Amino acid sequence: WGATCGIFLLSGLNLPTSELARAAVSVRLHALIQGFNLLLIPLTTVLSCNALLAAGLLQPALRDGMVVMGLLPTTINMCVALSRSSGGDEAVAIFNAVLGNLLG
Repeated sequence: WGATCGIFLLSGLNLPTSELARAAVSVRLHALIQGFNLLLIPLTTVLSCNALLAAGLLQPALRDGMVVMGLLPTTINMCVALSRSSGGDEAVAIFNAVLGNLLG
């Protein structure tokens, strides 16, 4: 948790406090993003990997690795870098990356 908080602190220092505060109160947006990242993606990964395993197209060890990777939360630096390069809301990206890492 210390590393996650440290990265959040360093990323957050580049943004005005008002932007982070504005991003923090978007509860419905955060629920949608976290639901997608922590529920929909893992569920899709497990179901598709099990279907491929049942069809004989996937080895059990590879399935296990793919399921583990599908269950991991996203990295903070990629969220911020991709949001920044695409012109997205960097404050929301930072907040959700940290929240996802703390929840996941």
